[in-house]
Amino acid sequence: SQHLSQLSKALHLMLSGQGHSVSMKIFLSSCLKTTPDLVPHFFRGLKLLDPRPTYRSLAALTFVEGVIRETPPPCLQVNTSSLTIEPMLSSILPSCVTKALLGKVVQSPSALLVSSGLKLIITLLRRAQGCVGLLMASMSNDRALVEQQQKVVSQAMLQHLPEVSLLLSIPSRFDPFIEQSEGNTTFRAKSVVVMQLCEAIQCYGRLDSSLMINIKFDWAKFVPHESSTPIQQNEGQGRMFSSAEPLLQHRILQTLLKVSSQATFSTKMMPNVLAILVSTNIPEVYAVARKLALALLERDFFARATSGSSSYSTEITQCQTHEASLWVDGISSDTIQELVTMSEKSKQQQVQHKIMVSQAWASASMGYAMPQLGISSVLSSSICQLLGSGNNASFSNEMTLLLVQIAAKMLLFQADPKLLAAIIVCSADGSDPKDKRVAGLYYAAKSILHDNPDTNVCVESLSSDVFNPKSLVVAVAQVDSKNSGWTQFDESHYTSLAMMRQCLNMMGESISQNVALNSLLRKIIIGILETGGSFSNIVSRLIAMFKSNSKMRVEMESTIALLLSYARSKQLGFEEVKGLLDNDTTKQGPMTMGVVSELLRCTLVPESIDKGTFTADIWRYCSSALQSNKARKISGLRDFLLLILLSTMPIKGNSKEPASFPAGEMFDLWALVAGQLENKLAAE
Repeated sequence: SQHLSQLSKALHLMLSGQGHSVSMKIFLSSCLKTTPDLVPHFFRGLKLLDPRPTYRSLAALTFVEGVIRETPPPCLQVNTSSLTIEPMLSSILPSCVTKALLGKVVQSPSALLVSSGLKLIITLLRRAQGCVGLLMASMSNDRALVEQQQKVVSQAMLQHLPEVSLLLSIPSRFDPFIEQSEGNTTFRAKSVVVMQLCEAIQCYGRLDSSLMINIKFDWAKFVPHESSTPIQQNEGQGRMFSSAEPLLQHRILQTLLKVSSQATFSTKMMPNVLAILVSTNIPEVYAVARKLALALLERDFFARATSGSSSYSTEITQCQTHEASLWVDGISSDTIQELVTMSEKSKQQQVQHKIMVSQAWASASMGYAMPQLGISSVLSSSICQLLGSGNNASFSNEMTLLLVQIAAKMLLFQADPKLLAAIIVCSADGSDPKDKRVAGLYYAAKSILHDNPDTNVCVESLSSDVFNPKSLVVAVAQVDSKNSGWTQFDESHYTSLAMMRQCLNMMGESISQNVALNSLLRKIIIGILETGGSFSNIVSRLIAMFKSNSKMRVEMESTIALLLSYARSKQLGFEEVKGLLDNDTTKQGPMTMGVVSELLRCTLVPESIDKGTFTADIWRYCSSALQSNKARKISGLRDFLLLILLSTMPIKGNSKEPASFPAGEMFDLWALVAGQLENKLAAE
């Protein structure tokens, strides 16, 4: 220790002679990396001048930040449940960097000084995060201890840094949303300061997310409203989000998204973010604005259950997330304020809303307990208002169309849409709506509620009236008709969970087994799985549909083969798929003559010598062979193909052996099957 102290003094002596040069910083960084134990000794001897907007002060601040950034992380030795904080802190930040000093820096009117101070704060927070990461790695077996020590480190570190609320006063002095007469350089300097501020806030949140909970600050100031008048802008009064640099726009929205789960936002936040969403022409800004809008709208529209059952966390959560996306993607600048008004009104009528839903379900006389409501009170209350009161609801024409579109899509999305259908039918109170679009929604809901055989006809009619003729909703709705256009879908369309749900709902209402719907379902499942969709969600959705609809007519052999194939290729468990294998519906589908041509077209040559590649080919082509849409049945072929699929499953507990069929033997099997089929067909 004595030698380290002497070495530290020598380095500081050199520093006083050489000054804050780049070469000196490189030399110090090299010394500290070579001898990490020297870090706390060197940090104790560092000095910073009183922060002022002078070259000397800025150079010192920048130099210290650079040295800290290049210094290796502290060496932690955690062998007990206790952790000594002071030695760790002495290796994280120099003693000259104090809360008072940093507070004075961030309150300076100089953009350069504030930016340098924020950069130093960011470096210190990242260093503390690295220390927490080392703690987690060294105590990975004791999660409770890790969380405890993480909290201790973060609290100790934050005592040496200014509060977040102090940092949030910076934008009032460096407003990047008004390009004033100082010139482009000053405007860019403001942007840099706020960009550094955003990064600092994110670092605070990563170190301790609870910091954002009790902060009293109007975060909407970061996203000023986009409707400032030209006169206001000319007079320097209007604050436009689009006036900021595109990179800064993106950084601000990212920061708000990071803190959205903890921070309290004012009612101005959601309409301001929606205004940005519909007005920006920058793809990166649009993408993050959409994510933020979804988070805000879900939090505003839905009260998540804290102790909800697994059924809530799957079906209801998916429905609510889907509805939120429909609002966000369907909103326009003309309907933003109308949506906000609808939201505020629904919050004031929570009791009346619950009574209305209960009465609607009771009047439907379904004979089973009322399910959980999978839509927002905003949608259900607005639909009730739209269909009731003599159809004189005070909605704009654009909002009326949006309400009908969202209600229609939610009817086609939910596993059990009867509660929503009951609300729609009950709201009309027996009278036919005057608006053609609203009437179409009413007839479709009434048909769904009473299990009418022409439900899909009503759905197709409604879709044609309220959606673009080229939309996926219309295309899927037309699959059950004779003039099916589903083969014209783009490959990218076969990735939508909403599309799969609509397809399943239409299968439940179809008066006979629909070959086109079966094929479309398989294509969608393949598309979702190929693009990283949730395997569990697909399986649970299929099981839920079959359990809730005993009339479901669908050829399940090939669908099960696809799911088994995916489970095998990803080395997942097969327990989830067994729920489908046990269903009586899986025994109803015919295997047909079309399998012959599928088998003869198979090219089972391995693409590489990698283990499992050939087996994946077997699964893919067997699954393809099982997807026949012809009418004639070939006895025993289904069992043979399923036997091949099951035979190529990995042995339980031995996933390193994925295949049991070499290429040569597999070709012999295909030849044998083809010969048997030709003889059988000739005899027939």
